[in-house]
Amino acid sequence: MPERSAAGTRDIILNSANHWRKRAKETRALAEAIADSVAKSLILRTADDYDKLAERAEERAQKKLR
Repeated sequence: MPERSAAGTRDIILNSANHWRKRAKETRALAEAIADSVAKSLILRTADDYDKLAERAEERAQKKLR
């Protein structure tokens, strides 16, 4: 099996909606354990940003299919 370059691996991750949704889920689980409301809010905002990255990855995938 051929080795992937760092750039190739990065592109796969960047374009993987599943990767970003998993990160969002993990980040929300982390936020559940945080008592500090400001920190929790910032962590949840990061989870929302991961969801946005997933949406962008899905959009790119749809454009490739056209």
